[in-house]
Amino acid sequence: MKDIIENNCLIAEFMGVNVGEYTTYEEESPTQYAPGDLKYHESWDWLMPVCHKIALMNCEIENTDILMMPAWEFGSLELCSPIDAVYEAAIESIRRMT
Repeated sequence: MKDIIENNCLIAEFMGVNVGEYTTYEEESPTQYAPGDLKYHESWDWLMPVCHKIALMNCEIENTDILMMPAWEFGSLELCSPIDAVYEAAIESIRRMT
């Protein structure tokens, strides 16, 4: 769980999301998220804007085929879900950019 929180915080920083000790709301929209409330690892609604930003930055993902392969062909990502594979690829891309 610690790795997920750290990776989600890395993505949040990349996306310009405010992360603090607790989630704060202003007119029903969060203005800051607690680290445990970030959902990049489990929600396509959270993860796809990250992929879009990476694509707009024209960053090369070493294994661009990763999004086209069935989960059981990922080798080290064997038997993982598609969102896990995309999440890991996004983290790898962000780490290479920073």
